[in-house]
Amino acid sequence: MVEDSLCRLLTQDALRLSLRHQETANGWLQRLRQFCVETSRSRPKSPTLHDLYGMDEAKNWGIDLVVDLKDFQEGRIGWSDVDRGCLLVGPPGTGKTTFANRLAATTNLPLITGSHSEWQAAGHQGDMLAAMRRTFAGALAAAPCILFIDEIDAFGNRATMRSHHRDYSVQVVNALLELTDGTLGREGVVLIAASNSRDVDPALIRPGRLDRVISVPLPDDRALAQIMRCQLGDDDLAGVDLLPLVAGLNASGADTEQWIRGARRLARRTGRTMIVEDLVAQIPRVPTPSGELGWRIAIHEAGHAIIAEVEFPGQIREVSVVGFEPGVTVERIPALCEDDVRAKIRVLLAGRASEELRLGTPGLGSGGTVHSDLARATNLAAALYAGFGLGDHLVWMGNVQHERTSMLLSRNPDLFCWVRKVLDQEYSRTISLLSPRMSLIDQIAQELLSKGALPGADIARSVSGYRVDGTDEIGIHIRPPFPPVTKAR
Repeated sequence: MVEDSLCRLLTQDALRLSLRHQETANGWLQRLRQFCVETSRSRPKSPTLHDLYGMDEAKNWGIDLVVDLKDFQEGRIGWSDVDRGCLLVGPPGTGKTTFANRLAATTNLPLITGSHSEWQAAGHQGDMLAAMRRTFAGALAAAPCILFIDEIDAFGNRATMRSHHRDYSVQVVNALLELTDGTLGREGVVLIAASNSRDVDPALIRPGRLDRVISVPLPDDRALAQIMRCQLGDDDLAGVDLLPLVAGLNASGADTEQWIRGARRLARRTGRTMIVEDLVAQIPRVPTPSGELGWRIAIHEAGHAIIAEVEFPGQIREVSVVGFEPGVTVERIPALCEDDVRAKIRVLLAGRASEELRLGTPGLGSGGTVHSDLARATNLAAALYAGFGLGDHLVWMGNVQHERTSMLLSRNPDLFCWVRKVLDQEYSRTISLLSPRMSLIDQIAQELLSKGALPGADIARSVSGYRVDGTDEIGIHIRPPFPPVTKAR
C-alpha cells in the first residue's frame, strides 16, 4: 500500500511514468512509492504559520489548533475539544487567505476552498446551491481537512436585506447555514471563513458555527518589514534593513508582494540581481513631516506616547510620524472599570494637551471627523453615562456608537453637561501628567522626526527612566502592567 501522505502527491503523470510493461502489481506499487518519496523530497517546503507576521491573534489561534488536531488524530482528545469554526475579519490584502494556506501547510491537511463569487458564477440559484453543496461534500470526503470560505460577507445579513432580491439571498444564506451545520457536526473538518467587515448574518457566528471571530488588521511597520523579508526570501536584498522602507506606509502584505514583483521585473530587464533601489522605485512616496507642521505632529504624537505608556505600561507597539495616518499603535487594552475608560480618554486627549503645553495653542488635528481623538474621547465619556450607568443616573440609554453620540448629546442636556465635565476633568489631569515631562516630550519628538518611527520598547525606556520634577521618583504615575492573559484549556 502507498501511505496516505504520499497519495496526496499522486498525479496522472506519476501513475503513467511509474508503470512498466508486463510488470507485477507489487512492482508497480514499489516504483510508485519510490516516485512519490523522491517527489516529496524535491518539493520546496511550504511556508507555515510560524512564518506569518502581523496577525498575532490569528497565528496563536492557529498554532493552538495545530496542537489540538494532532492530539485528536492521535486519540488524546475528542473532536468536541477542537475549535471547528473561525471567522477572520479584516481589510483586503491583510493575509486572510494566506493564513488558511499556512494553516493547511502546518497541519499537512488538504485545503478545500470556495467563495460567494465562485459559487455564484455557476449559474442561477439552483446551480449556485449545487456548487456550494459540492464544495462542502468535497470537504467531508477529504476529512480531516481545512475548509476555507472567502467573501462570506457577500452573502449578506438577512436582518438588513431590503432589495427585491431578498427572497433569493435569504434562501442562499439558509443553505449556507444548513451546510455549515452539516459539516461542523461531523468529525474532521475545520471551517475558516474570511470577511472584509463584521457585517455578516449573526446566525453564522453563533456558538457551534463560526463562533471564534478574529480581527486581522493591517500590519504595523515592523510586521510589514518582516512580511517583506519573508516574501523576498534569503537571497534577495540579504542583510538590508527593510523597516525604513516601509515606515508609515499603512500597507498590506499584498502591497509588498506587488512591490517585490515589480522590483524583480525591473532587475530582470536590466540583466542583474535586485538592488534596494529597485524596491524603492516601486514603493509609493510617503509624505514626511517637516518644518512647523512636522514639529507639531511630533509633539502631538509624543504626548500620546507618554500618556499611553504612563497609563498602560508596555502596551505600545509603535509610534510613527510618517505616512498618511501618523499615530500610536497599541495592543488591545481591556476596559474593566470607569478608571480604565478615563485613562483611555486621557491618552486620546494627550496629543492636544502636549501641543498646548509646548506650542502655546492646540492645533486642529485632534478634532474634525468621527475618528478623531476628540470624537473618540467624547464617545467614551458618553458611553460611561448612557451605556454603562456610571453617570449621575443608573439608566441604560442604548448602545453608544459614534453615529448616535452627537444625537444623544443634542437631545439630552444632562448627558451633555456630564460628558463636558468628564472631558474637562481628564484634560486637566492629562496636563498635570505632561507638565513635569516637558523635556521628555521634546526628546521623543526629536527622535520621531529623526527616525520617523519608534518601537514601543524605546518609549517604555524613555518614560520609565525619566525623573519627574527633578526628584528621585521615577515614573511615579505609572500603573502596574496588566497581568498576562492565559487561555483556558
